[in-house]
Amino acid sequence: MCGIFAYIGKKDDTGRKIINGLRSLEYRGYDSWGVAIKQNNENLYVEKHVGKIGDNNVPEREALLGIGHTRWATHGRVTVKNAHPHVSKNDSLAIVHNGIIENFQDIKRKLLKKGYKFTTETDTETLVHLLTEILKKEKNKIKAVQKMFEATSGLNAIIVMFARSEEFIAVKNGSPLVFGKNEEGFFLASDAVALAPHTKNVFFLEDNSLLYFNKNDYRLIEKGKDKKAKFITLPYSIESTKKGKNPHFMIKEIKEQPSILTQITKTQKGNIQNAADLVKNAYGTYLLGCGTAYYATLAATYLFSKIAKRHINAQIGSEFT
Repeated sequence: MCGIFAYIGKKDDTGRKIINGLRSLEYRGYDSWGVAIKQNNENLYVEKHVGKIGDNNVPEREALLGIGHTRWATHGRVTVKNAHPHVSKNDSLAIVHNGIIENFQDIKRKLLKKGYKFTTETDTETLVHLLTEILKKEKNKIKAVQKMFEATSGLNAIIVMFARSEEFIAVKNGSPLVFGKNEEGFFLASDAVALAPHTKNVFFLEDNSLLYFNKNDYRLIEKGKDKKAKFITLPYSIESTKKGKNPHFMIKEIKEQPSILTQITKTQKGNIQNAADLVKNAYGTYLLGCGTAYYATLAATYLFSKIAKRHINAQIGSEFT
């Protein structure tokens, strides 16, 4: 899954914040990456690369807002041009996106008939042109982004940075997004791990919600109505999000399993009981997982059989129908 990190606030070390945020999301894996930052001289600076983020890749430019993305290629080859963010022709907006726009070919055909030129192989570029087209008639940015989102199908998280007006709008369905705040500004990421060095005060966006924010305020909209965001306190420290002395995150996760299971049994008793009741009353139970989570489901089938005397099915999430 791709990684996203966005920031807007009072401090001008935006480039370093974004790079560090993307590095904290490296455990997800990626083949290319990019950043777009609004410089204090009003220009939009975009940098993209194939491969890993290097120590010399920090954009040392003064800026108060920006967005970054790590990409696992789905539509289009692994190239610099296909990396996110994707920027409009006049540099007024930049978009990053997690997920797959299932109907992007239909949208693309309509936009080609209107004269839009495509320079990448991605489904995300379709969003840039689609939003540009909608904004010709709909001047309200929130309504325009909502119309863009409603025109797409699939499980996606989309973040639009309006560079000139210094605003962000995010929408999601399926793919995770978490919003955080501190005394210096606002943060948005695809995983709370990336926010831990900056704040523990966060909230997780619900599906089909829209979040607007600038350097001073934010607005959450669900089902067309303004809603108060329910911030929570992250239950872990900055240190717990790092590899420490471990060679990679997988070893770290394996070592942490005993303490995490102990913590879960202490703090999630109600949820555990609910899950147990579901398994007890079910005719058949399937555990789904991808990657290392699938290995966990395999281990769980053994434990259920040995301890609970129940047959449980394990399945790779992408192959379950």
